[in-house]
Amino acid sequence: MNAADLALLLQEANSAPWESVQSALDMVDGATHPRIGWLTTHLTQTKRGYWAAIAGATGDLPPPTTPDCAA
Repeated sequence: MNAADLALLLQEANSAPWESVQSALDMVDGATHPRIGWLTTHLTQTKRGYWAAIAGATGDLPPPTTPDCAA
């Protein structure tokens, strides 16, 4: 796996519909439980942290900071 492959994997992990936290939340009907909000924040921060660490080690771009790429 090279840096480009890793960058694609990380992009998919954060934005692809089958991996996105936001896509899962979009399927929830009605009001969401407060714990879902906490889990969403935690997952997003964890994914970004891993992405940033790997990007730093490989010299690739850090994760995007726009909200639409948050989960």
